[in-house]
Amino acid sequence: MAVALFGIVLAANTARAESWQLVDRESGVAAPSVAWQEVENPAAAGVAQPGTWHAVEKINSWPQVGSIQAASEDAVAPDKVESPSNKSLPARQWLSGNGRVPYWNADWKPQISNIVPQAYGPRGVMFSVGVRAIDCTTGANCRDRKGMSYSRYFNEKGDAYIATTLGFGDSSKWLGIEINNMSQGVAFSGKRAGDPFLGGNMTGFSISRNISPDTAIKIGVENMIRWDPKQADLGKNAYGVVSQRFRLNGNNDPEQSLFSNLFITLGLGNGEFRPVDKVIGAQIQAQRDAHCWTWGYIPPGGIDCSAKAKSNALLKGTEYGQFYPIGSVALMLYDSVSLIGEFTGRNLYAGASVQPIRGFGWTITAMAENLLPNSDYGRNIQLGVRNIPSNFVYPPNVIIDTPKFSIQTNLNIKF
Repeated sequence: MAVALFGIVLAANTARAESWQLVDRESGVAAPSVAWQEVENPAAAGVAQPGTWHAVEKINSWPQVGSIQAASEDAVAPDKVESPSNKSLPARQWLSGNGRVPYWNADWKPQISNIVPQAYGPRGVMFSVGVRAIDCTTGANCRDRKGMSYSRYFNEKGDAYIATTLGFGDSSKWLGIEINNMSQGVAFSGKRAGDPFLGGNMTGFSISRNISPDTAIKIGVENMIRWDPKQADLGKNAYGVVSQRFRLNGNNDPEQSLFSNLFITLGLGNGEFRPVDKVIGAQIQAQRDAHCWTWGYIPPGGIDCSAKAKSNALLKGTEYGQFYPIGSVALMLYDSVSLIGEFTGRNLYAGASVQPIRGFGWTITAMAENLLPNSDYGRNIQLGVRNIPSNFVYPPNVIIDTPKFSIQTNLNIKF
């Protein structure tokens, strides 16, 4: 009971180390210090209740080194004490995210990837909706410009879709779950002219887990369910990624510094994360399996399959298949601007993402795509299928001769 009448205060002398002394809370009068020593035989020492420790004498072993004040509980609370070990070192914020957009410090940030998934998952309920447009889509014969203006080229060759992502759970404690949906019925011209608005829906999901404030893993499948096979023709992609944040300025608040964060994502993906020549090879093999007339294969009796069977085979060739390396790198120029480079398994992309209004979950991302002159350009073609005849002709409508450009805008909300 006697100890409860005293408080502990710290009297600091700037020239010497800190010292401690017991003082009365009400009077502020210093009390004699109590020394404690171990007692081997409590009963012999006169201790009423058996115990290991007992006060055996009072000594003045804690000298006063400065002015003594009665201490309050707040005065010695760990979060109130400033010392070289914790000054200017804010608690590390656990990263979360939804879709390709990260979230920390109670705010959405610019994207850290474009096509490649990032691994940071939701904490709580998060919702993202965005529109992505590209000036020429695969299969639209991008080389055929015929003196078109860029606006006409975009209208005839381009494509657009709406992507929505609902995230829930807690990726820092248990698991984060995201359900994503792609709606292809957005473009009103080009190859999708006449398609129902917001038709062509495909739904997928992902599961994520943070293993540290800056490190996360995610596995998922994109476009797993085709609700309208006639209109929904994107590939089905399975993937697994790991994302790591590197704090280039230590623990400093990123809003107060340039070049504060570097994000690296590495993983594997299939489906549309494969090189385009491997996708074409898979389509040829799928047509053979469906007994459709194709390169290096004549169906039994020379009778071709139906148009529907051929269409289904071509669609099946875009699904899953062999895994290829994917990855992205994002450098935060400032809290609201990031530079992005990524390899999608198919080609190299580069661009930037911005958050126009700080504190508001709106992002805009612009990318230059297909920067490497590989099989997208009709070079170094390796189909990966046997018995391809020497007169094989690469489909001219999939070949490009210049990089593509895309722009995407997202609205992100945390509930």
